Amino acid sequence: MMELCCKEELTVNELTATTSLSRPAVSHHLKLMLDAGVITVRQVGVERRYSPNLAPVIAQLKELTATLES
Repeated sequence: MMELCCKEELTVNELTATTSLSRPAVSHHLKLMLDAGVITVRQVGVERRYSPNLAPVIAQLKELTATLES
């Protein structure tokens, strides 16, 4: 799934090609990541294209760092 952070958008098939996981396993991980808000999805024709949404994660990490430093 690290591949998704390095690209702008990828489909399930493109992600599956970069890993040893099965397509259903990749789809499951994508659903979990969507539910957590760390990726977004947009429909392009019959394809669903996934992209990273790391701004909320970075904000949480900054908050955690500030808390630990104080």
